[in-house]
Amino acid sequence: MKQSIIELIERFLPESEYTSSDPEPVSPEDLNAFEQAIKKYFTGFFAPDFVNTHWRLPDDYQAFLSLGIRITYTSDGALEEDIYAYDQVQDATTQPWYDFDMDELKKRAEADKLLKFDTIWLNIGWWGDKHEYFICCDQSHPYFGKVIDGHDSTPWGSAYFSEDYESFTDFLEKLLKEEEEEDY
Repeated sequence: MKQSIIELIERFLPESEYTSSDPEPVSPEDLNAFEQAIKKYFTGFFAPDFVNTHWRLPDDYQAFLSLGIRITYTSDGALEEDIYAYDQVQDATTQPWYDFDMDELKKRAEADKLLKFDTIWLNIGWWGDKHEYFICCDQSHPYFGKVIDGHDSTPWGSAYFSEDYESFTDFLEKLLKEEEEEDY
């Protein structure tokens, strides 16, 4: 899986307008610590048993995280889009402006009235104004492994997504190809 992610990046990144940070491979121990911290965060909203039985990093996304790279798009010197490296994902997922959505999620969980998309999502990047990318990390959810583009929303606050992608690999390929195709 890791090799296919590397090949995808090597194939499409040079022709796109994206850049990548130098790889800083992430050890299995660091990835495990990252996963434990994310699971701990989500036990604030879901029962620990729910988190422990539902949590799983999609294989292709885990392979990307283990590379330790960040993919960015800059236009006229300003950052326009960012696909986070592993050490940025936790901060992005737990940022303060999600407090309202997360408080509402906690109330629904406590009342046992979860909505379709009330599950474990990670914020993996953003683009433009008000667009954030999320990946579903609930292995029992129909959206497991899919990436969504939340336009001015989070999965916990809305069931409307401006786009969704079948997998992280699909997302990354379309992202890099899109910029490449726009150049022609």
